[in-house]
Amino acid sequence: MNTESKGTLTELKDLKTYKSEKHFLDLEPTPGKIFVDNNNFAVLLPVFENKWMPIHISLIKTVVYNVEGNWYYLRLNICVPGANRVSNNMLFPELNNENPIYIWDLSFKSTDKAMEKIKKDIQDLMKRFKAKDKERI
Repeated sequence: MNTESKGTLTELKDLKTYKSEKHFLDLEPTPGKIFVDNNNFAVLLPVFENKWMPIHISLIKTVVYNVEGNWYYLRLNICVPGANRVSNNMLFPELNNENPIYIWDLSFKSTDKAMEKIKKDIQDLMKRFKAKDKERI
């Protein structure tokens, strides 16, 4: 992972979690399940049964966990350019597109109580990354 910064801002292009899909598939994540990779500061989000989207932990603003009846909900709020505050000191690249599309948040619904542990694991990883990032500066 490369997190060089300009001052206290991290450039989005400098965040690297994996060199290729093979590198995170070697971790053998469970199909359809969220996987927290502590070694690479990443969260693997299931997008299809055997496909994951890796997201660097620094791009996650907040994690929200709710329970409604037998359902457990987990929502990840993602840093995007133009938000009300500078998102985790993230420097986003300038885009020439007049109407860019961003993922603002992702929600997951399950009957598995493990969602609460996943929330805690993500929050712990966020704390570890912020502490490591402060040491770097």
